[in-house]
Amino acid sequence: MVDIILLVIAYVMMAAFLAFIIGILLSLSD
Repeated sequence: MVDIILLVIAYVMMAAFLAFIIGILLSLSD
């Protein structure tokens, strides 16, 4: 059960990190 929670947290953090990188790239390309 704890493994599933950690997996979800890791997935959310990775998605937020990717969105952060994409946002920076889009702002730089402007």
